[in-house]
Amino acid sequence: MSSLVEVLRYRARTQPDDLAYTFLVSGTQAGESLTFSQLDARARTLAVRLLRSAAPGDRALLLYPSSLEYVVAFVGCVYAGLIPVPAYPPRRNKPDPRLESIARDANVAISLCDEMTRNAMAAVRDRLPVLEKTQWLTTDTLEPCDGATWQAPDVGLNSLAFLQYTSGSTSDPKGVMVSHGNLLRVMHEGDLSWNLLPGHKMISWLPIFHDMGLIYGILQSAYSGIPGYFMAPLTFMQQPINWLQAISTFKATHSPAPNFAYDLCVDKIDPQQRAELDLSCWQVATIAAEPIRAGTMQRFVDFFAPAGFRFNAFTPGYGMAESTLKITTTCRHEDSVFTEVCTEDLRRNRAVSPSDAGHMERETIDSPPRTQTLVSSGHTLGTTRLVIVDPATCQACPDGEVGEIWVGGPIVAQGYWNRPEKTQETFQAHLSDTGEGPFL
Repeated sequence: MSSLVEVLRYRARTQPDDLAYTFLVSGTQAGESLTFSQLDARARTLAVRLLRSAAPGDRALLLYPSSLEYVVAFVGCVYAGLIPVPAYPPRRNKPDPRLESIARDANVAISLCDEMTRNAMAAVRDRLPVLEKTQWLTTDTLEPCDGATWQAPDVGLNSLAFLQYTSGSTSDPKGVMVSHGNLLRVMHEGDLSWNLLPGHKMISWLPIFHDMGLIYGILQSAYSGIPGYFMAPLTFMQQPINWLQAISTFKATHSPAPNFAYDLCVDKIDPQQRAELDLSCWQVATIAAEPIRAGTMQRFVDFFAPAGFRFNAFTPGYGMAESTLKITTTCRHEDSVFTEVCTEDLRRNRAVSPSDAGHMERETIDSPPRTQTLVSSGHTLGTTRLVIVDPATCQACPDGEVGEIWVGGPIVAQGYWNRPEKTQETFQAHLSDTGEGPFL
């Protein structure tokens, strides 16, 4: 297959009545659901309507809370050949320079939201002048149109699927250009890594405008042909038990989260609540998106082992928007790997074991080396190439030396939207001694 469109159409043909997505109101209460055929029908209808207001290749800003309406809007844009730009509605009475920057940088032609969001934004739209110039569509109140007239867009592996904007915490947000080929490759590697099979289920509370929440939490389940359940991030943050209740109630096998979420569950869930959980179904607990701490993993296992959680369910991983989603991961059925290193040497860009003879000579018996435990983020798969590089020489580092992570292969995105110089600098690196590249 050569596009996300073909994948979703295939699911609609071969699994029309199978559950595609369910929005969870709480950890035990399911809200609206869509089958693969219903998702396809709604997306085709929306695509026909979108093409009355925009042209293929135009950017469409998506401003939705976590909801099925967002999923339909994203897929509808892809079906129309538009380029979705996931974002999040601004807070009331608060400026949102990031959203303003994204809308201006992407030069959005149309903004999509639901009616509730449109009404809530009425008070802030005058402070977002760039959005005032775009067309607005509230997708949950559109008049019906004939989806049967839809025609598949002319897209392939190299066509742009969507723009994933970086956080903008240290500079203006940059739009990572994710192609259909990037998406299909990273989701194929997801299947290989996490072994998603018929009968499995995905549950996510991650933000839907974030790469991990969108690709792994939403799109991966459709690619793999399994049901995807998701809830709003606030549903988890306010009551972390909702996440684990959902896994227990709906018998989820796969569910990802960053490190802090596992700590939060231990801190906020009491033994009485734990006693009502059955986490034995949870086969792949992906932990990624921020530094992974061995202590967090052990705390979570120690507390939730009585509920059936197993240490080997953890699959630590590493990635970024520029690599579409993931770069490395621990595969299902692989044990997590831990390495103890000396803290002082790590500060000097060396990963030295406390048992290293040379290091021990510098210490006294009464002053053992200070150490810390590093968690492996796994390994690459397929044609993904990874090299640890000395940024000063642009040559591969010796084993045990800290350097920059350079990655190449079909998971690497096409670059930054409308930023050719930054794209050249970031996505076109080559090793100085061998000329190998390009690397991110």
